[in-house]
Amino acid sequence: MVEEFAIYVCPHGPNDRCECRKLKPGLILAAAQELQLDLGHSFMIGDSVRDAVAARSAGCHPVLVLTCHGSRQHEQYRACFGPQALVFAGLYEAVCRIVDYVSVNGKGQEK
Repeated sequence: MVEEFAIYVCPHGPNDRCECRKLKPGLILAAAQELQLDLGHSFMIGDSVRDAVAARSAGCHPVLVLTCHGSRQHEQYRACFGPQALVFAGLYEAVCRIVDYVSVNGKGQEK
């Protein structure tokens, strides 16, 4: 069950040097504060290594989906995050597996 839902967007370009553009975790940290999220028990699903780096920098569990950029970055993702890194075919599968995991184990494991 989704308790909170919000969309956060970085309006800046790559040369703006802001804190909210990935690889930096600014948007994730803003969402965590605004929505009162415990990032150590949160998962961030993305389709790139940049998403995963931002997630890890913010303290949450990165998950790669093999849609869009994810299919081209799978090997790089595994090299960065190891063989136990969470990788799924698409968003639906990722969400289902995370929900299954949390229902069995409680919150996401602390980092």
